[in-house]
Amino acid sequence: MQEDLAAQLLSVNQNPYFADKLLAGGDEVEGATGLFGTESTNPIPVNGPRGERIYLTSLRSKTGSQLLFHRLGMMESEITGQLLDVFEVAALDGFYRGFLYFSPYHPRRSVKLPVGLSQVDWPADPMGQMFATLGGFGVMGRVESFPSDLEAALRCDRSLTIEILGEVVELGAVVAKHLAPELLRSPLNGLDPMPMPDGIIPASLAM
Repeated sequence: MQEDLAAQLLSVNQNPYFADKLLAGGDEVEGATGLFGTESTNPIPVNGPRGERIYLTSLRSKTGSQLLFHRLGMMESEITGQLLDVFEVAALDGFYRGFLYFSPYHPRRSVKLPVGLSQVDWPADPMGQMFATLGGFGVMGRVESFPSDLEAALRCDRSLTIEILGEVVELGAVVAKHLAPELLRSPLNGLDPMPMPDGIIPASLAM
Protein backbone atom coordinates (compact mmCIF):
# COMPACT_ATOMS: atom_id res chain seq x y z
CA MET A 1 0.00 0.00 0.00
CA GLN A 2 1.33 3.43 -1.01
CA GLU A 3 0.38 6.99 -0.14
CA ASP A 4 -2.16 8.52 -2.56
CA LEU A 5 -0.35 9.83 -5.67
CA ALA A 6 -2.24 13.14 -5.62
CA ALA A 7 -1.10 13.73 -2.02
CA GLN A 8 2.50 13.00 -3.00
CA LEU A 9 2.37 15.50 -5.87
CA LEU A 10 0.71 18.13 -3.66
CA SER A 11 3.46 17.85 -1.04
CA VAL A 12 6.23 18.60 -3.56
CA ASN A 13 4.22 21.33 -5.33
CA GLN A 14 3.89 23.18 -2.00
CA ASN A 15 7.67 23.66 -1.97
CA PRO A 16 8.54 26.15 -4.76
CA TYR A 17 12.23 25.20 -4.72
CA PHE A 18 11.44 21.63 -5.78
CA ALA A 19 8.27 22.34 -7.77
CA ASP A 20 10.18 24.65 -10.14
CA LYS A 21 12.72 21.89 -10.89
CA LEU A 22 10.29 18.96 -11.16
CA LEU A 23 11.48 16.03 -13.30
CA ALA A 24 9.48 13.14 -14.75
CA GLY A 25 7.88 10.56 -12.51
CA GLY A 26 8.82 6.88 -12.45
CA ASP A 27 10.54 4.30 -10.30
CA GLU A 28 13.96 5.04 -11.80
CA VAL A 29 15.55 8.23 -13.08
CA GLU A 30 15.74 8.37 -16.88
CA GLY A 31 19.19 7.33 -18.12
CA ALA A 32 20.20 5.77 -14.79
CA THR A 33 22.96 3.17 -14.67
CA GLY A 34 24.43 1.03 -11.89
CA LEU A 35 22.86 -0.30 -8.72
CA PHE A 36 19.60 1.34 -7.72
CA GLY A 37 19.88 3.73 -4.79
CA THR A 38 23.40 2.81 -3.74
CA GLU A 39 25.21 4.46 -6.66
CA SER A 40 25.03 8.14 -7.56
CA THR A 41 24.33 7.19 -11.18
CA ASN A 42 21.03 5.56 -10.17
CA PRO A 43 19.47 7.71 -7.43
CA ILE A 44 16.10 7.03 -5.81
CA PRO A 45 13.37 9.34 -7.20
CA VAL A 46 11.28 10.95 -4.43
CA ASN A 47 8.99 13.94 -3.94
CA GLY A 48 11.16 16.39 -2.00
CA PRO A 49 12.60 16.15 1.54
CA ARG A 50 9.27 14.85 2.87
CA GLY A 51 9.48 12.00 0.37
CA GLU A 52 13.04 11.23 1.46
CA ARG A 53 12.04 10.97 5.12
CA ILE A 54 8.99 8.79 4.39
CA TYR A 55 10.99 6.48 2.13
CA LEU A 56 13.83 6.14 4.66
CA THR A 57 11.45 5.61 7.58
CA SER A 58 9.71 2.79 5.70
CA LEU A 59 12.92 0.88 4.94
CA ARG A 60 13.94 -2.25 6.80
CA SER A 61 16.84 -4.66 6.55
CA LYS A 62 16.07 -8.10 5.16
CA THR A 63 15.70 -9.28 8.76
CA GLY A 64 13.09 -6.58 9.45
CA SER A 65 15.32 -4.20 11.43
CA GLN A 66 14.63 -0.47 11.22
CA LEU A 67 17.18 1.84 9.60
CA LEU A 68 18.97 4.77 11.21
CA PHE A 69 19.80 7.65 8.88
CA HIS A 70 21.26 11.13 8.54
CA ARG A 71 21.81 13.38 5.52
CA LEU A 72 25.51 13.72 4.74
CA GLY A 73 24.97 16.43 2.14
CA MET A 74 24.48 17.01 -1.58
CA MET A 75 26.35 16.24 -4.76
CA GLU A 76 26.04 17.18 -8.42
CA SER A 77 24.50 14.68 -10.82
CA GLU A 78 25.19 14.32 -14.52
CA ILE A 79 22.17 12.01 -14.76
CA THR A 80 19.50 14.45 -13.52
CA GLY A 81 21.23 17.80 -13.95
CA GLN A 82 20.15 18.57 -10.37
CA LEU A 83 21.69 18.08 -6.95
CA LEU A 84 21.34 14.70 -5.26
CA ASP A 85 20.90 14.20 -1.51
CA VAL A 86 23.19 11.61 0.09
CA PHE A 87 22.24 9.74 3.27
CA GLU A 88 24.25 7.37 5.42
CA VAL A 89 22.07 4.54 6.69
CA ALA A 90 22.55 1.65 9.09
CA ALA A 91 20.21 -1.12 10.25
CA LEU A 92 19.89 -1.47 14.01
CA ASP A 93 20.72 -5.17 13.79
CA GLY A 94 23.99 -4.35 12.01
CA PHE A 95 23.17 -6.34 8.87
CA TYR A 96 23.06 -3.33 6.56
CA ARG A 97 25.20 -0.21 6.38
CA GLY A 98 25.91 2.09 3.48
CA PHE A 99 24.94 5.20 1.53
CA LEU A 100 21.73 5.98 -0.36
CA TYR A 101 21.43 8.59 -3.11
CA PHE A 102 18.17 10.48 -3.69
CA SER A 103 16.85 12.67 -6.50
CA PRO A 104 14.18 14.78 -4.72
CA TYR A 105 12.68 16.49 -7.79
CA HIS A 106 9.90 14.07 -8.72
CA PRO A 107 6.09 13.97 -8.35
CA ARG A 108 6.09 10.74 -6.33
CA ARG A 109 8.29 8.32 -4.43
CA SER A 110 9.74 5.31 -6.19
CA VAL A 111 8.35 1.93 -5.15
CA LYS A 112 11.62 0.25 -6.11
CA LEU A 113 14.04 -0.81 -3.38
CA PRO A 114 17.84 -1.01 -3.15
CA VAL A 115 19.28 -4.52 -3.04
CA GLY A 116 19.37 -5.88 0.51
CA LEU A 117 16.47 -3.79 1.85
CA SER A 118 12.75 -4.33 2.38
CA GLN A 119 9.91 -1.90 3.12
CA VAL A 120 6.81 -1.64 5.30
CA ASP A 121 3.49 -0.49 3.82
CA TRP A 122 2.10 3.03 4.05
CA PRO A 123 -0.18 3.01 7.17
CA ALA A 124 -3.94 3.07 6.66
CA ASP A 125 -4.71 5.09 9.82
CA PRO A 126 -4.05 8.86 10.18
CA MET A 127 -1.89 8.50 13.32
CA GLY A 128 0.27 5.90 11.63
CA GLN A 129 0.63 8.16 8.59
CA MET A 130 1.76 11.03 10.80
CA PHE A 131 4.50 8.93 12.36
CA ALA A 132 5.46 7.56 8.93
CA THR A 133 5.91 11.17 7.79
CA LEU A 134 7.66 12.62 10.84
CA GLY A 135 8.94 9.61 12.73
CA GLY A 136 11.84 7.32 11.97
CA PHE A 137 15.27 6.98 13.54
CA GLY A 138 16.88 9.75 11.52
CA VAL A 139 17.49 13.44 10.88
CA MET A 140 17.70 15.58 7.75
CA GLY A 141 20.99 17.16 8.87
CA ARG A 142 24.47 15.69 9.30
CA VAL A 143 25.52 13.83 12.44
CA GLU A 144 29.29 14.03 12.85
CA SER A 145 29.60 10.81 14.86
CA PHE A 146 26.94 8.59 13.31
CA PRO A 147 25.30 6.51 14.63
CA SER A 148 26.48 7.13 18.21
CA ASP A 149 25.32 10.79 18.30
CA LEU A 150 22.02 10.25 16.47
CA GLU A 151 20.02 10.12 19.71
CA ALA A 152 21.31 13.56 20.75
CA ALA A 153 20.62 14.95 17.26
CA LEU A 154 17.03 13.73 17.41
CA ARG A 155 16.50 15.46 20.75
CA CYS A 156 17.65 18.74 19.15
CA ASP A 157 15.47 18.37 16.03
CA ARG A 158 12.79 21.08 16.33
CA SER A 159 11.44 20.29 12.84
CA LEU A 160 9.69 17.32 14.46
CA THR A 161 7.54 19.45 16.78
CA ILE A 162 3.84 18.61 16.36
CA GLU A 163 0.56 19.28 18.13
CA ILE A 164 -1.61 16.40 19.35
CA LEU A 165 -4.97 17.17 20.99
CA GLY A 166 -3.87 20.73 21.69
CA GLU A 167 -0.57 19.70 23.27
CA VAL A 168 2.84 20.42 21.74
CA VAL A 169 4.93 17.26 21.41
CA GLU A 170 8.66 17.17 20.63
CA LEU A 171 8.52 14.07 18.46
CA GLY A 172 12.30 13.99 18.10
CA ALA A 173 12.67 13.58 21.85
CA VAL A 174 10.05 10.80 21.83
CA VAL A 175 11.86 8.94 19.05
CA ALA A 176 15.23 9.47 20.79
CA LYS A 177 13.85 7.94 23.99
CA HIS A 178 12.89 4.79 22.08
CA LEU A 179 16.17 4.73 20.18
CA ALA A 180 18.49 4.98 23.20
CA PRO A 181 18.05 1.42 24.56
CA GLU A 182 17.97 -0.01 21.02
CA LEU A 183 21.35 1.57 20.23
CA LEU A 184 22.88 0.21 23.43
CA ARG A 185 21.92 -3.32 22.38
CA SER A 186 22.84 -2.81 18.72
CA PRO A 187 26.03 -4.11 17.06
CA LEU A 188 26.35 -0.53 15.76
CA ASN A 189 27.16 0.71 19.26
CA GLY A 190 30.71 2.08 19.31
CA LEU A 191 31.33 1.75 15.58
CA ASP A 192 33.23 4.56 13.85
CA PRO A 193 31.51 6.67 11.16
CA MET A 194 32.00 5.53 7.57
CA PRO A 195 34.31 7.64 5.35
CA MET A 196 32.31 10.21 3.40
CA PRO A 197 32.08 9.53 -0.37
CA ASP A 198 33.93 11.89 -2.71
CA GLY A 199 32.18 14.88 -4.24
CA ILE A 200 29.76 15.61 -1.39
CA ILE A 201 28.93 19.15 -0.26
CA PRO A 202 28.47 18.55 3.49
CA ALA A 203 25.08 19.34 5.03
CA SER A 204 24.77 21.50 8.14
CA LEU A 205 25.24 19.65 11.41
CA ALA A 206 21.99 18.48 12.98
CA MET A 207 23.03 19.79 16.40
